[in-house]
Amino acid sequence: MACAIRVAAPSATLALPEVGTAIIPGAGGTQRLPRLIGTSRAIELILSGRVVDAEEALAIGLVAEVLDDDGFADAALERATRLAGRARAALVAARRAVVEGSRMAFAEGLCLEGRLVAERLRDPLTVAVVDELRERYRRTPPDEPVAF
Repeated sequence: MACAIRVAAPSATLALPEVGTAIIPGAGGTQRLPRLIGTSRAIELILSGRVVDAEEALAIGLVAEVLDDDGFADAALERATRLAGRARAALVAARRAVVEGSRMAFAEGLCLEGRLVAERLRDPLTVAVVDELRERYRRTPPDEPVAF
């Protein structure tokens, strides 16, 4: 639950069985799960300890994608590698806007987002990428899409 992007294999099962052993979920389980799937559904899963399969986990937002069992590790690594190829500062800023912004009032979150966008727009790497995209757009005929 603490991962930024969660994937599962079809054979995966997830549960918070702690209440059945007379304790409660720790390591943030009681705080993260409601934020991911909603309070009511989280309470049901935490109190019951019910096992959730991968398809239900996808349906309720506990995971973002279900990848094939066969080649699961390679597929997950390919997705992570694709993300890792993006500008690190943009990844950090986007995640910060989402995570910190979700803990703020909406208007405050918008202000945070605006500050982070302004920081990115002042970064020389961002300026270079935007300049390159602008040049590629100029060279691309209007009926052909620009590949990013």
